[in-house]
Amino acid sequence: KQKILTMANNVFKHADDIDRAGNANKTTAAAFNSAFVFYTILKQFGDRDEKIVEAAKYCMFKTTDILKALKEGRKPKPGPPGDEEDDELNAELAALGEGGGNVGGAGMGG
Repeated sequence: KQKILTMANNVFKHADDIDRAGNANKTTAAAFNSAFVFYTILKQFGDRDEKIVEAAKYCMFKTTDILKALKEGRKPKPGPPGDEEDDELNAELAALGEGGGNVGGAGMGG
């Protein structure tokens, strides 16, 4: 369990550093997706800490956000969500069924 968590955190940090520097690309999206998968694997060991659940949601958000931006021909927005476009993205994530359903109100959706 600890090895998977360490791997997830390392992959997440690497992707997040690239994203926050404004250099996100398809590889960054793939890294966020890999971190999401690692965080999801931790379900096999029982309930996950809320920080892990939130990190998984953030990874799924960033994966979708980066790929959507690239598909639309625009530069991905660095960092966490924060504008009206996020409502549309959250609706898409909810439609995908990722993140185990809505967890109360606004935020990273899911």
